[in-house]
Amino acid sequence: MQFSPPSAPRTRGALRLPPMPALLGAALLAAQGPTTASPSRPDAAPVIEVHPCRQLRADRTTAPERQLTWSSRWSTAHASWCDAVGPALGHRPESDGAREVALEELAIVSWNMQGGGGDIDSLIRDIRRGRVHGAPRPDFVLLVQEAVRTGGDVPERPVAGSKVGKRVAPGVQGRRRQSIDEVARRNGLHLFYVPSVRNGGAADPAEDRGNAILSSVPLDDLEAIELPLERERRVAVAARIRTRSAAGDPVAVQLVNLHLDLRSSWGRVHRSLGAARAEQARSTVERFTGDSVVVVGGDLNTWFRGHREDAVRILREAFPHADTVTTTRTLSTPAFLPDLTLDHLFFRLPGGMSATHAVLGDRYGSDHYPVAAQLRPRALR
Repeated sequence: MQFSPPSAPRTRGALRLPPMPALLGAALLAAQGPTTASPSRPDAAPVIEVHPCRQLRADRTTAPERQLTWSSRWSTAHASWCDAVGPALGHRPESDGAREVALEELAIVSWNMQGGGGDIDSLIRDIRRGRVHGAPRPDFVLLVQEAVRTGGDVPERPVAGSKVGKRVAPGVQGRRRQSIDEVARRNGLHLFYVPSVRNGGAADPAEDRGNAILSSVPLDDLEAIELPLERERRVAVAARIRTRSAAGDPVAVQLVNLHLDLRSSWGRVHRSLGAARAEQARSTVERFTGDSVVVVGGDLNTWFRGHREDAVRILREAFPHADTVTTTRTLSTPAFLPDLTLDHLFFRLPGGMSATHAVLGDRYGSDHYPVAAQLRPRALR
């Protein structure tokens, strides 16, 4: 079926600034700083004990394939961020069933919902009703960055000396923040969520934020991946779903959701121009080598060179089965700033399959536009 997403974001034509104007660089490098300085060498002093933030709190989740594994170098620097957040979260809806969906009928969307402030319910409704992919899509996966969790799982106050992230508030004034576990429950979706940082300090409400996977089909083999620590703790999340090919053969699809760092610590600020993100992308690729079917999505924060950054190249070389790379603006910026392409989808697919994707024209109350994809037979050449 023809993929016909809402109209693409408008492209400005009058003013074009250089790739890194001084004003843009200063604004981005100052954004979302932690309340305490990041260490200059964060990989030192390994920690052996199991930290509470590395545990999984799951409702109706007992099967071994739904337990959480970690792939990471763990250190005291990671622990100082972990002290302020709650555990990872898994949720299965009451109507859960062990079923496989057709790979070609699976809708895929990646979206940064701006600190839990985007209208995710409307996006889910539009996917299901066909406004996003051109036809109703009951089976879909939503890779969410800057998901926020509120409530009792988050420590009421951060531990003294722990690191917290700058509070990210909804972009639309007066909009109610969406706690990701509540989103999953009211929409009947499977959820895997891992917080990276606390969303604000002791004077702010108890919230953490991180990456989440929402899915209409069961999520198995849950995995969290600590990315190399640059300025703020970043955790990629991964899970596997079961699908079937057009011939009826089972196909396991590995889903990966990541949110790369905006900048490095001030002591290594030169890495903010791309080297830090390239290293984080490379560490993700190393975890998913081989010929397995993989879908990777996320906000790569590629503000310096957009789709030309090394992080995009590294991921595209490892997961090459998309017709094009995203070049359309995905972040809403003031008119005097250049278009920014931060959000991407990458694929490694079975023989004969390809992926087409597009940036949607509605931000759904976030500062980022969702990127939507569908899979289809590869055209003969």
